[in-house]
Amino acid sequence: MSKRKSVLAVCLSVLMLSSIFAGCGEKEYDSYSLGENKASDSVFGTETTTGSESSGSGSVFGDSTASADEEDEYADHEEEDSIFGTSDEDDGSFVVNDGPVEGKQLTEADIQAMNNNKAIIVRSNNGYVSTLVGRYYNKKIKVVPGEMVTAEDAIESLNGIADLLGLQEGTEFFCSDMGQDGAKYTYIAYQQRDGQSTIFNATLHIVIDPEGYPCAVSSSFTTALGESIQGTPLSKEEVLAKVIEMDEPGAHYYPEATAEAKIWVAATETIENCYVFFKDNPLIDESFEAMRYIAVYFSKDGKNLFWYLPTATLGVEADTSYYNNDDYFKGMQATTWSGSVNFLNGGNLDVTINVAYNPNDGMYYMMDLERKIAVADCYDFLYKGATLTFLKSKDNTWDERDIAAMYNYECAYDAYKAIGIKSPDGFSTPILLLRKYCNQNQEGIENACYMAKYFGWFTFCYCEVLDISYDLDVVGHEYTHAVTESCILGNNYMNDAGAINESYSDVMGNIIEYMYNRTSDKQWLSAEMSGETNRNMSNPIEYHQPDRIGGAYYIRNVEVPNQNFNDTGGVHINSGIPNLAAVLIYQAGMSLDTMFDLYYTSMQVLTPANSYEDIYAALIYSARANGYDQYEDIITKAFTQVGVLSDKTRQQLEEEIPQGCGKAEIKVVNYGYENVLFRLLVYDTGGKFLGFSFPDKNGIISIALPEGNYLFNIQAINTQSNQSGDYVFGSSGWEYNNGRNAAVVTITNGKLLTLPDA
Repeated sequence: MSKRKSVLAVCLSVLMLSSIFAGCGEKEYDSYSLGENKASDSVFGTETTTGSESSGSGSVFGDSTASADEEDEYADHEEEDSIFGTSDEDDGSFVVNDGPVEGKQLTEADIQAMNNNKAIIVRSNNGYVSTLVGRYYNKKIKVVPGEMVTAEDAIESLNGIADLLGLQEGTEFFCSDMGQDGAKYTYIAYQQRDGQSTIFNATLHIVIDPEGYPCAVSSSFTTALGESIQGTPLSKEEVLAKVIEMDEPGAHYYPEATAEAKIWVAATETIENCYVFFKDNPLIDESFEAMRYIAVYFSKDGKNLFWYLPTATLGVEADTSYYNNDDYFKGMQATTWSGSVNFLNGGNLDVTINVAYNPNDGMYYMMDLERKIAVADCYDFLYKGATLTFLKSKDNTWDERDIAAMYNYECAYDAYKAIGIKSPDGFSTPILLLRKYCNQNQEGIENACYMAKYFGWFTFCYCEVLDISYDLDVVGHEYTHAVTESCILGNNYMNDAGAINESYSDVMGNIIEYMYNRTSDKQWLSAEMSGETNRNMSNPIEYHQPDRIGGAYYIRNVEVPNQNFNDTGGVHINSGIPNLAAVLIYQAGMSLDTMFDLYYTSMQVLTPANSYEDIYAALIYSARANGYDQYEDIITKAFTQVGVLSDKTRQQLEEEIPQGCGKAEIKVVNYGYENVLFRLLVYDTGGKFLGFSFPDKNGIISIALPEGNYLFNIQAINTQSNQSGDYVFGSSGWEYNNGRNAAVVTITNGKLLTLPDA
């Protein structure tokens, strides 16, 4: 592995919330807000020279633009000439400016001049910068790990780019985390607030290089603060009753996990007050990618369902640090189990796992004292009040499936430990493996998943009715979900951002499997060792995933994400795009350990609302920070090949017919009905499901497919009443599906087929 060791430092907030959308108590942390204008004399801080005039420091992140006399000066957090103002004597908050200050804001050209035209600047759909890689401030920041002074000084680095980031008057945020890696790069995370609530998935990262200069910033902060709900909201009990009434009979909700949230809804450009209700994911047994729960975001007035998102996190508790789960490992004596295990397509493998002996009861426990991993019963923990029934044995004999799961999780743990990350969050938080994954009726679930950081444990589930826990790439995939969640501080598990989340797990899971020589596969397959192959990362189209933006099977972003109906915008489908980019990077000559380091470091600058362009920028940042800048060209070529970097717009790429494909389009005449969703299902002529697509904002369903013959089916569902309609394309056009035979739809290479309105 790389010699670069990443370590996380202490969390800065007095009480860090485990759920980023939970309501916040008053004065639990220092906050910053936009409001008072105290502009400095220079957009660069206190320097008067321009980027083009400075010889700079020679850093891959660009010139410092500071003069020789000022090169060693640090930012003074008590300084009062910044547009970010001074501390509020009453509540300890810090003020920024009351809107862009004319003549005081940097342009993209200014930033490129500071970085010899090598800065990477990504703008989100709202036009504001979402990721900036390169220097944008010429004054050193005095880094004191774990001290709030560093977070305060870092805020001043935003002095000249508030306009680019879209930071508006009244924007309030707090420092939620700060860490420093072994190369002395400092990572600071801030989360946005509105009143006493943290805005869901609104995060800003600042990175400071070893010299003390800010070298990257990323933001998913919202840019407007208007709220749509007026008057007195309903109680959470009243709204939950409405939600349960709408749902399918038998849906299992967790009332104690209900949280209040404020979410940014791009379609209406408002912040919505809502409740978040959690229930078991009804699709949890359909694929290993499915997350354990569904988070239902419903307006406080009981009128609107905003999101229906899979999640691995329950908003049960504000803080899990008080759980003394380390105590379970005390008093135990470390020992091992060694033997041969049949890893299915991987054959027999001699393995050793760590177990523990308890001298008090004379029993062996499947516990790894070094890594703080324990195995327990799934049903007891999930459905009997977090009861811990640890797996134990009188004579150190174990079921082979449990041995395989423990061994694979030890391997995943060690892969991250090799770069300094102990446990998914880097804080050695204990890990709980829940065996015999099941539902509340004790029926086995055919899945493996990252469940949540729950009751002070990182919890993972594995089943006995499917063999995927024998796959190291699957275990590495689930483990990485927890790592990504810890780094990004949330995730918009929908559209591009959700596909990126899945892709990171695919990439890291496969790298881990390759590094341990656990597969002979050369195609970057997933779950192939248990015979459950579900994707080919080197050729995504084989498993009906796109290989580029707008390619075959590509899913356009959806306005209403719903996992049960639209895969929350194709998160398990469009992941093929960044997956292929990763394989291309590897095939161009990057080693596995370099690639593992590259991708992990890039997580540090991702926000919950990432686009594919943000991944590219984050990987370029990571290459420069790790000293892998010789790979910038291959990263650029890979993301160019998959359409992320293009002289065409996203809309143009989505509208063109990709090479080797034809395209079908259908207009849904009833599109726009309140609470009604539509989707097109595509089958081969033998009835095998291949893919789906959804209407755009104009009600047009468009899908690119390889040349061939297909069967089409359109479904509609009312998310309020659960009433549904099902139509097939038959000989007379679209017909209600009551067993009618579908007509064959022929897709011709390079041709657009416009079908009758549905």
